[in-house]
Amino acid sequence: MKALRSSCAIAGFPHPQNHRWRLLQPADVSTPTMTTKPQSFFPNSWWRRLLQSFRWQSGRKSETAFWDRYLKTRGLRWQAEFEQRMSPELELDPELAALLALVLNAGAQPKIVDVGAGPLSVVGKRVKGTPVQLTALDPLAAEYDVLLQKHGLQPPVRTQPGKGEELAALLPAASFDLAHARNCLDHGLDPYLAVMQMLSVVKPGGYVYLKHRPNEGINENWHGLHQWNFSISAGGHFIISSRTTEMNVNQALAEVADVRCELRQEGDDEWLVVIIQKKSA
Repeated sequence: MKALRSSCAIAGFPHPQNHRWRLLQPADVSTPTMTTKPQSFFPNSWWRRLLQSFRWQSGRKSETAFWDRYLKTRGLRWQAEFEQRMSPELELDPELAALLALVLNAGAQPKIVDVGAGPLSVVGKRVKGTPVQLTALDPLAAEYDVLLQKHGLQPPVRTQPGKGEELAALLPAASFDLAHARNCLDHGLDPYLAVMQMLSVVKPGGYVYLKHRPNEGINENWHGLHQWNFSISAGGHFIISSRTTEMNVNQALAEVADVRCELRQEGDDEWLVVIIQKKSA
C-alpha cells in the first residue's frame, strides 16, 4: 500500500489517507447517505484491509465461473453484446465518442484505457472509422486467457494484467484521452483509489467514464466481490460506500476534477453513470 499511496501523492491527487470517509452507524448501513464523524479508509484497523482482501480473493472463483459460462454459451442471455465484444469493427458508444470530440482534433486517434475489462472489452474499437488505441486491463487477465483458449476465442483486444488501484505504476501519467470502467470498480479493493489512478493516467481535460449498477453491495447481500455501493446523493453527488464507511466523491475530488452523475434506466436494468473531467493544469 505504501507504493500506491506514494504514486497518488506524486500525481497530485488527494492522498488515500485524506479521503473524506465517514463511519456509518449500524442502523444506517441500508441507507448509505446517513453519516457521522470523518474516518480514514478502512478506519483505524489493519484487519479491515485484510478482511477486504480476503473477500476479494474469495470472490475470484465466482467471477471466473461467470465468465466461463458467458464464453461457453457465447454470451448467456446477452448474445448480441457478446457479438459486439468480439467485433474489431465495433463503433465506440456515441456518448464516449461525444466526450472524445470535446478533447480531440477531428481525425485524431483516441487513446482509451478500459479498467476491469474482463476477457472481452465492451469498449468500441473504432470511432467514425478511425481505429481506437485501446488498452484493456483486468486483475484476472491470466485466468481469462485460459478461458478464452478453452472456448476457442480470439479477442480483438487482449486484456492485460492490471488492477485499477495500480494504474499509475503500469501506465504513463496523463497519456490517455479517456479512462473507462463498467460494472467493475465496485468489485475491487478500493474503488476511490482506482478512480484517482484513472484520473492520473488521463490527460488534463480528459475524462473518466464509469457505468455501474447502483448499490450492488446491498442488492447482492455483500456476497463475493460485492463489497461496495455506488449511489447518488439527494444533491446529485457520487457516493461510494461500504458496510461501514462512505465518501462523497464530488467533494473529495473538487480540487482536481469536475464530477457529474445520473441514474439511467436501460430496459430492465438501472445504471449509475458517472462522468469525471480532469481539470486542466
